[in-house]
Amino acid sequence: MRYDLGFTWISNADALFVEFLETACRSRGLSLLQITPVNLEEAIRNLKTRAISLRAFMDRSSDEDERFLPLVAWAREEGVLRINSH
Repeated sequence: MRYDLGFTWISNADALFVEFLETACRSRGLSLLQITPVNLEEAIRNLKTRAISLRAFMDRSSDEDERFLPLVAWAREEGVLRINSH
């Protein structure tokens, strides 16, 4: 499956923004993959095996949790549009 946007988040402070982002994507017919600590390992595995892909990537997690750094590296290596590049 190809998602229009992959968005990582871990902080409860981001919850309201995530709701806004989800609504904005839905209203424009865009797909959103939320990547949190709950599905992080699965997302990394599926991206690396190409079971899923992303058109764009926004990272709100790797500065607080280094477990998200492989996603940042993946996006860079794959040439995915990075909204907030490292």
